[in-house]
Amino acid sequence: MIIMRKKRKIRPGFEFKGTKIPINRLVPTKTLPTTVLQSAKYKQTEISIREIGIIEPPIVFREQDDQGNYLLLDGHMRVQILENMGHSDVFCLIAKDDESYTYNKMVNRINNIQEHHMIRKALDRGVSEEDLARHLGVNVQSIKNKKNLLKGICKEVVEMFQKRDIPISTFAILRRFIPFRQMQVAEVMIGANNFSEGFAQALFAATPQEQRAEEATAKKSFQPISLLSSLLPLKMSYPI
Repeated sequence: MIIMRKKRKIRPGFEFKGTKIPINRLVPTKTLPTTVLQSAKYKQTEISIREIGIIEPPIVFREQDDQGNYLLLDGHMRVQILENMGHSDVFCLIAKDDESYTYNKMVNRINNIQEHHMIRKALDRGVSEEDLARHLGVNVQSIKNKKNLLKGICKEVVEMFQKRDIPISTFAILRRFIPFRQMQVAEVMIGANNFSEGFAQALFAATPQEQRAEEATAKKSFQPISLLSSLLPLKMSYPI
C-alpha cells in the first residue's frame, strides 16, 4: 500500500528562466583574493569560458531598491573573468531568497532539468560532449545522460517538474509509462512531495500493463503481424 504524505507547498529556489544582467548592476557578497588571477582554478575557468562559455550561470538575488541592483551570491570568479574579457552583461539565475541560498545552498542548487537545458545549449553551440565533460570534470556518459534526460517525457510533465529537483533515476522510470499515466504519476509525486526512485518504482508496480510504455509499444509493433495473419487464410483459400 502506498502511503501518501501530507501535501506541502514547495517554493522553487530559482526563477526558472533566468535573465541577462549588466555586470555593473551586480553587488558582490565577497571579495576575491588578490592572488586569484594567478591561481590554477582561475586559469582553468577562464579557458573553459573562452572555449565553451558559461555552463553554470552565476546566482543573484534582487535587491530591494530602485536602482535595479542584484546581490551576487555565487559565481564571483566567473563574473570577474567575463568582465576582464570585456563582457558588459552575464546570464544569471535569480534566487527567490538570499538567506535560504546562503544557509542552504545545496537545497537550492540548479536542478537536473535546468542543467539539461544548459548542456543542450552548449552542445547546440557546437561544443563536443568530450570537451564539455572535460571542462565540467565529469565523464562523457554523464553528459549523455543529462543531454537525453527529457527524452520520452511528455511536455506536460516537464512543465510540472521544471521547478523541482527530480532525480535522474526517476526520469528513467517515468519513461516506462505512457504519456497520460506519466501525468498521473507526476501529480501523485507532487501531492506526496516524494520524487524518489523507490516511490516511482512503487507507482510503476501499481500501474496496469496497458498504461506501461513498453506494453503499448509491444502491442503496436505486433499489430501489423496480427493483420497479416488474418489475411493469410484468405490468400490460401484461393486455388493455386
